[in-house]
Amino acid sequence: MSTRLTHSLTIVVPQARIAARYAGGALSRELQDAIDACTKAAGGVTLNRNASGEWFDNKGNKHAEPVREYTWWYDPAGDFNLASWQVVSILLRHGEQAVMTIKTSPEEGSRAHIVY
Repeated sequence: MSTRLTHSLTIVVPQARIAARYAGGALSRELQDAIDACTKAAGGVTLNRNASGEWFDNKGNKHAEPVREYTWWYDPAGDFNLASWQVVSILLRHGEQAVMTIKTSPEEGSRAHIVY
């Protein structure tokens, strides 16, 4: 038996936040645990390790950095929404000024959000 999943969420995470995990950083362990909770709630994840992002700082300087894109397809009736909010809140709490998310649903189509 299979279930047709019609909702997805992509969260863009800077590589530097993930890389700190290998140095034993507490942030990255907390972040990886939250990503793992999302993956468990959704049943799986699609990961793009080779993405990059660009942004401008307050002085107009352009910055480029490697990022990872995590995309989960999920059942909106499950526990996924709470798990995904944990990933966003951890990033914001630990210094990210904004977190990019892309949500897809039959009701709204595909919508990008930047959470500050």
